[in-house]
Amino acid sequence: MHDTADDLAHLHASIDDLLSAGAAGPDGHDPFDIVARILDVLVDVLRLDFACARLCQITDTPLDLIRVPKHLGSERARQVGRVFSHWLAVRPARWPLTDRDQPGDGESRIAQLPLGLQNEIGVLVAAASRADFPTRIETIVLRFAVKEAVVRVLESWHSKSQKQQNGSERALNREVTERWHVEKRLREANQATRLILDSISDTFFAFDKEWRYTYLNRQAAEQLSVLGKDPASLIGKKLWDEFPFMPGEEGLRRAMQERVIVTQEYFLGQLGEWVENRIFPSSENGLVVFQRYISERKLAEEALRKAQAELGHVTRLSTMGEMAAWIAHEVNQPLAAVVTNAEACLRWVRAEPLEAYEVRAAVERIVRDANRASAIISRIRAFLARSEAHEVPVDVEHVVQEVASLVQAEARAKGVSLHLDMVGKLPLVLADPVQLQQVILNLVMNAMDAMRSVRDSLRVLVLGAESYGMDAVLIRVRDSGIGIDPGHRDRVFNAFYTTKRDGMGMGLAISRSIVEAHGGRIWVTPNADDGETFQFTLPIRQKGD
Repeated sequence: MHDTADDLAHLHASIDDLLSAGAAGPDGHDPFDIVARILDVLVDVLRLDFACARLCQITDTPLDLIRVPKHLGSERARQVGRVFSHWLAVRPARWPLTDRDQPGDGESRIAQLPLGLQNEIGVLVAAASRADFPTRIETIVLRFAVKEAVVRVLESWHSKSQKQQNGSERALNREVTERWHVEKRLREANQATRLILDSISDTFFAFDKEWRYTYLNRQAAEQLSVLGKDPASLIGKKLWDEFPFMPGEEGLRRAMQERVIVTQEYFLGQLGEWVENRIFPSSENGLVVFQRYISERKLAEEALRKAQAELGHVTRLSTMGEMAAWIAHEVNQPLAAVVTNAEACLRWVRAEPLEAYEVRAAVERIVRDANRASAIISRIRAFLARSEAHEVPVDVEHVVQEVASLVQAEARAKGVSLHLDMVGKLPLVLADPVQLQQVILNLVMNAMDAMRSVRDSLRVLVLGAESYGMDAVLIRVRDSGIGIDPGHRDRVFNAFYTTKRDGMGMGLAISRSIVEAHGGRIWVTPNADDGETFQFTLPIRQKGD
């Protein structure tokens, strides 16, 4: 909606004044008197510097009418008249719609409109020093004034002479009909705008540059009634006077000051609803706001997030199930070492003389191996824990090394040579460490499976990380396996797609959702020789960004 309610009210009032001015005055239907009254109305309602008209067919010599604001006096009118006469003399017969001139001390913006279809009656000129003159509303008023003048002058000629030619009668009919259609279209446009805005499901508000309400649709009026406001009385009142602690104030003020489109979401406590505001700059430096209730969408997003967390937990359990044999082996090694060192310690304690040095060394080895077993169990428990996503500053290099420690025994059992390739000092990223570990572990396990049919000596897996541009960290898993069928490459991250006989097809899909939820991107590229490289990025950011 481009025009405010005040503009439309001003337009209607101006049209009413022009209709009154065009009616018969004390001198009856005298054309000169009719045009003079119309010029007086234009000067008043449009705040013009001056308004002039040249009538060509009233007498043998063209007559000029000059009107200026009453407080400027007759001297100003004479000055304008001299400039006006000279200005028309040097202009071609076919006047332009708008021009610029200096009829007084300052510069004025000129609007010219012909009186009659071919300027046969004359010309009307209006001037104002405002840079935006004429505005859309002012143009409508000026065109209506010209049509009113033409209609009234033609009516006057018709009343004075019954010898009016058929062509003039047709012109009169066209002008009268066009005036009626203009008024009808204006009414219909206003009605259509209101109908459209009332039919949408969004609440709609319009404000001028001073934050005054200029329009509310039906949904907005209902919302304000619930909030204890009288919608009818709000038009013309300032938003911040009615709602001094409005949620989303920052977005509203940014859109108003910077003249940019702003979309924001917030919880409207008074209604118990989540809302989404789409804020657009409007004409004359105001704003319009489309507001939509999104509580159902928020609940759906929360349910989806919980479902993804549950599915991720199931995937971690599945991964640990696949690794159960080497987990038992990993834990068994330090426990067996503890038993061996304890038995040795008992022998040295019974020895004569007491072997204190060997006893102390055995006890130290027992403590070391017990701690190693405890660390293995702790890593597994942390990985399998069912917990909500919790983003904290994370050292990527530490997470990569943890995963490498976790899969080292599995890699040895499968004849895979595991190498770390950390490039430079890496900045911290804001991430959930368990989810990040899950993504890397899933890529590593897939890489080892991809090399199952390759000879032992060629099974090489490289796990690395490096800076990626100025604002991200790249983690990559490179294998020397059989590679991916090019025809299926674009499907590997789809849910339920798998090349394993007993696979679920969810590992890479979950990995992608985790990476994208962290603001990163994951993809796969073929190596120059054999195998594939899966890699993903995580943006560098501080908590609170």
